[in-house]
Amino acid sequence: MLTADPRFAATAQRILDAWAGTLRQVATPQGKADVNFNLPYMIMAASWVRGVGGWHSAPFDQFLRTTVLPVSQAANPRNHGLWGVLLDASAAAYLGDAPRLRTARERWQILMRGEVAADSSLPEEMQRSGTTNWRSGPDKGFKGLAYTHYALLPASLAAKIFADQQQPVWRTPGGQLLQAAFDRAAAWTLHPDTFPYFASNGGHLEGVRNAAYFALLLHYYPNQDAEAVLRQGDVGMNGFQLLELFAPAPAGSGAPVLAR
Repeated sequence: MLTADPRFAATAQRILDAWAGTLRQVATPQGKADVNFNLPYMIMAASWVRGVGGWHSAPFDQFLRTTVLPVSQAANPRNHGLWGVLLDASAAAYLGDAPRLRTARERWQILMRGEVAADSSLPEEMQRSGTTNWRSGPDKGFKGLAYTHYALLPASLAAKIFADQQQPVWRTPGGQLLQAAFDRAAAWTLHPDTFPYFASNGGHLEGVRNAAYFALLLHYYPNQDAEAVLRQGDVGMNGFQLLELFAPAPAGSGAPVLAR
């Protein structure tokens, strides 16, 4: 949770400084993926504690430019690309880099067109298995809903950043795809037995309720299934504290409370 206690800001600043002063190179594919998956958390933390207690943020800013952003995976497809876009968008907003933000926004649109099919599913995410076959094998689709959520989370956060930077995407073609995918994911989360790979996996799916990002999207896209999921509780993948930062829109209101 956010507080006004400078002690917590100082702790965050020490962690950010430690990363900036230690990590000099990211050489392995998994290391690059981990940077894309995890650095947006640090960038958002840095945006909250910048200016608190006279923190000198220049080393962290330079760390982003020279070590982090060069390994962005925004050029990749699927969820890796969306996490890369989130990395680029969050860094661009933090650094005041308008050209990078525009590029990230354009890439977001392209990725949404590539991810979301005509039936509003994310086919290459929903097929994910629990084996090294990735999208095949006896448990094809076992992680499919988890990976659907894992792609829509960075897509949603990036969209919020674009809106906060006065470049909203909610009603663009990509935003319409995001809404359609949200509708599909919300229905599956509320009724997992309707997920195409539910029966073939004996009724067992991983990460069904990893849907904290619903709390954010409900401010822009009304959805009764998502509202029901949040009312039920036990919602995961809340590392960005979206359940705390974005109270769900009133049930049945249809009004995008925070939309821009």
